[in-house]
Amino acid sequence: MKAVNWLRSRQEEREIAYWLSFVAYEKSDHSFNNRIYLLYLILFFGVWVFVTLTFFASGGVMLFEIIHPDNPAQAGLMVEIILLAVWSLYSVWQATRRCPVLFSEEDGLLISQTPLPRAGIILRWLWMPWLKNAIPFWVVAVTLGFSLAEVTIPGAMGANRIFEYTGFGIRAWMAILPVHLVLFGLHWLLGAIRLSTRGKSNHWLWIAIPSLALFYGILILSLGGGVIPSVVKIVDLILISLRIGYFDVFNWLVWMMGWLLAFLVLVILYRVSMNFSLSRAIQETGKIELISTASRYGFTSLVEQEKTQRRLGVEQKPTRLPAIAGPGVLIWKDVLQTKRTFRLTGLLTWLQILGFLFVIPVLPDIGSRGIVIILWIIQLAQISVKRIRSDLSVWPLIRQLPLSHKKFLINDLGFTYLLAVLISLAGFLLGGVVFGMQMPGLVLLVPGMIAAISCAAVFDVIRRSRSGLLLNGSVPELSAGGILLGILFTGIPLLTYVLIPGILGMLLSFLLSWGMAYLAFELASYAYRNIDHA
Repeated sequence: MKAVNWLRSRQEEREIAYWLSFVAYEKSDHSFNNRIYLLYLILFFGVWVFVTLTFFASGGVMLFEIIHPDNPAQAGLMVEIILLAVWSLYSVWQATRRCPVLFSEEDGLLISQTPLPRAGIILRWLWMPWLKNAIPFWVVAVTLGFSLAEVTIPGAMGANRIFEYTGFGIRAWMAILPVHLVLFGLHWLLGAIRLSTRGKSNHWLWIAIPSLALFYGILILSLGGGVIPSVVKIVDLILISLRIGYFDVFNWLVWMMGWLLAFLVLVILYRVSMNFSLSRAIQETGKIELISTASRYGFTSLVEQEKTQRRLGVEQKPTRLPAIAGPGVLIWKDVLQTKRTFRLTGLLTWLQILGFLFVIPVLPDIGSRGIVIILWIIQLAQISVKRIRSDLSVWPLIRQLPLSHKKFLINDLGFTYLLAVLISLAGFLLGGVVFGMQMPGLVLLVPGMIAAISCAAVFDVIRRSRSGLLLNGSVPELSAGGILLGILFTGIPLLTYVLIPGILGMLLSFLLSWGMAYLAFELASYAYRNIDHA
């Protein structure tokens, strides 16, 4: 185990050195000046964190007044329980899918084939992840403690009461220490049980998620007074380890009992981990550790490549292809890629598209609405070229498909186009319901304008593509010219709608929107047909 301790210590030192590099502290420098600089960093960030948390404490006071104005301690406890419940449920769900202990591929080469005790390795790997996971909860606990101090301490808050004020935060922090360690150890325990070499069937682990959700639901309802008194007494006994952080006098006996429970959980984890399958854990988490390290040092292309391989690789269940023949298979390809590469950042982009049209009715004049519509056009143009750029990057394969250039473009853009139309119309109509309908004719213009924007953006990418570069996977990005062309094709029907009132203006702008879409599509189709001659 000495070699394992040495290996893990070096990994932890590298991680600490990485975070210290953000404040220009060099860990390998043992000079006196560098030690003075470290002391300065500790004092500076200590004061900065304290001032920041006192600032956020005023927000905590407002939260207390909303949740439970008569009992701020109960409100603080409820906030803490809700945060712990959400984190715990997510961690348990994650533990039933993959190992919570992260090992790198290098760890697999060094220790997976050795006869080292698995239990000792698991416990040695626990402390750094626990510390990183616990810090956000410590910050929340101290902030809630400061909020309780602002509500509880009478009179003005002067410098002479700084220690009393700080004591509230320290008590809340000390109370959450063993509780978080108990929950963190239980999450790792579930992961260790799942990867036990003696375990034959772990389907029963899925019972843990609904059971835990029911348990946390009862805790939260009891704090709000929504359950019978006998249940409340049991809940009070369970929550006493967290409650001591909000008492005027800290109960050291209860706190020590919390640490005893945490020690018991670690002992059980040690016993269960004796049968832990280290090779399976490394197989599940090796790529995750690689992605984490690469993103930390800014290798974004490697991160994207590894994430895509994980979503499309052997870890995924095989996809059942529908019976779609001909060009329609491109639509299914886009659906499959969207499902496999879905991320929250992509969801935020679609929410922006919805939000831009949602706020149209509340904007006061044509100028502000025009700015928002331009932002909407930019987002749509960027989304529209994502799939075509992905396909052009595998040019030798795409060019050999027995499809005409027009059918290829229609089916390749079809899924993104339909999704953009549905989300844009949903945002505009929802905004009309909430704020009152403004520019109602925009509903008829949106489908044609989105088609024009998409085709203009695709035309911009294709016209600058060269077959020789596409063979190497080099695809041009969307340029400002494509965005300006989309603004032009969208602006013509919009100006017609604004300047010509009545049914005539509506009809003319509708025809112009689809006319611009047809023109943009013909341009994109012509550019794609002649891409080999560029």
